[in-house]
Amino acid sequence: MIKARKRARKNQADIAKHMQTSQAMVARIESGLGQKKHSPTLNTLRKYANAVGCKIVIDFVPKSREI
Repeated sequence: MIKARKRARKNQADIAKHMQTSQAMVARIESGLGQKKHSPTLNTLRKYANAVGCKIVIDFVPKSREI
């Protein structure tokens, strides 16, 4: 997420404004994911992705193929 934000050349305050939330919330989202302390909803992730000019891709990939 941070890489995407930096690629978009935005800071946390920019993202917060776009998401209509606080900078502190954006900081919690970004820092909590690595430590598994915060699990944002899919809707929150969509808002963040939109704010940085990205889209979310969810894909199910088989662990192994059984023939």
